[in-house]
Amino acid sequence: MARLRNPNKQIPGGLKFRQPETGWDSTKALAPMPSLRALAQALIDHRKANGHLAKLHGWKMSLEEVEFELDQYNAKICIDHGWKDFMATNVGEVIPPKSLPSLQQMAHNVAQGVAAARVGAQTLASWFGEGGRPVEKAEGERRASICATCPQNGRGDWTRWFTTPVSNLIRRQIEFGQSINLSTSVDPQLGVCEACQCPLRLKVWVPMQHILKETTEETKKKLDARCWITK
Repeated sequence: MARLRNPNKQIPGGLKFRQPETGWDSTKALAPMPSLRALAQALIDHRKANGHLAKLHGWKMSLEEVEFELDQYNAKICIDHGWKDFMATNVGEVIPPKSLPSLQQMAHNVAQGVAAARVGAQTLASWFGEGGRPVEKAEGERRASICATCPQNGRGDWTRWFTTPVSNLIRRQIEFGQSINLSTSVDPQLGVCEACQCPLRLKVWVPMQHILKETTEETKKKLDARCWITK
């Protein structure tokens, strides 16, 4: 039974999966280089959406089983390409995949890191608010389209604004968000708002009541006239 030596490490071209019965392809459905956990969750969501086929073909549905299935699937890819360095030669070599914390815990972790960097911790701490509900997909897309062309949209590496630990936390939070379909068509164009110092890929999903509650008058004055927050 082929296994990856480290499922947390990307293989050349990234971890991937194709569901032949439906044609679902992770390389088309997800952002490049998804983590094993993000890939597994996306696949589970797809299978749940095709419940009749899941029952017919006996698809695995639990996170643990699907992660194991993905491990073997990508190990087979490595075998086919001769990528021996990515393969485990015995069970003892397999490094268990890291468990990602819950959505609320991840939001809390990000907020804690951001607090240290003084970049809008309170807004991110209440990212989705009570009940964990982001704004609707259409609203997130509308906001993102405004941010993408805003002069306050700061570009560059995350470390331009945040410390390395905070940058890594934000990357993980965004990756998790992508796995539950919290992404927009202009995500690659979104950086950090130079007015409020918030990562825009996260900010566009925050309910307005939480944003207004935590945005100071001083920050509001820095926002661009077209900003969706001021509207």
